Amino acid sequence: WIAAVGAIPPLVELATTGTDDAKLAAAGAMMTLSKNADNQVSIVAAGAIPPLVELVRNGPQETARMAATSALLNLAGNDDNAVETVAAEAIPPLVEAVKNGSQPSQAAHALAHLASMNADVAVSIADAGAIPPLVELLKSTRFGDKQMAAHALKLLAWNNAKNKVSIAAAGAIPPLVELATNGAGGTNKESNAGFTKEAAAWALAHLADDNADNQVSIAAAGAIPPFVEFAKSGTNNSKFAAVVFFKALATSNPDVKASIVRAGAIPPLMDLAHNDDPDFHHMAKVFAESAVHALVDNADH
Repeated sequence: WIAAVGAIPPLVELATTGTDDAKLAAAGAMMTLSKNADNQVSIVAAGAIPPLVELVRNGPQETARMAATSALLNLAGNDDNAVETVAAEAIPPLVEAVKNGSQPSQAAHALAHLASMNADVAVSIADAGAIPPLVELLKSTRFGDKQMAAHALKLLAWNNAKNKVSIAAAGAIPPLVELATNGAGGTNKESNAGFTKEAAAWALAHLADDNADNQVSIAAAGAIPPFVEFAKSGTNNSKFAAVVFFKALATSNPDVKASIVRAGAIPPLMDLAHNDDPDFHHMAKVFAESAVHALVDNADH
């Protein structure tokens, strides 16, 4: 009803030209209102994205910058809004918020939304310097930071050869293997571990895909055993990540392939190739069969 009575345009005006306290209040209000899809339309239509980006960049208080970051995160879940957010030059201040903000997970999550748009945006995020602070965030003591860093790196690595090299060079592989193995902890440990393990698993699978150096580094970092576990007993999503991972590593050098065979990957991959669960992705079955053929050929020689 707040949007219906015309309250949003004055909030945008306060966020643009108000006093420091007014900007803080306006950003906080839009953070709350933007959780509602109908309100998101009204907020964007009122021209809120540019002043929110400016508050992330130069907000008068850290709380105002945090609120503006959270509002942009809520808005960026919509593809059209994400396009407008990128056009408003939100990427550099969001990267800065990952580096130095008090809630870097929010900024990392917003960057993940933007990275999912297309490869050009993912390159722009990397070019803005996002990869090193995201890798550093993987090592945070706060589970939310680790979750969102893994999620963002997963999307930055997807089908992006340049970013795969940069992410590995920044030292992401060991902490990603640690997260894929043990999750991020937190108060709801089972749920948090599942989300984080899957994000880290997909990040590693994307990093391994069509990159021989990363394949060797990932295997050397101890990733093969947790991926065997994903293939055996993970969710359908983590099983899919496992078959993408093993399909990639099945093209690697003979030592890596031999390590996969010794770790017991072939039986669960064979099971996945013949998985009759209607919710299990067809391409996952195809990838599993391809991985098995490559690994069996290696085992036979």
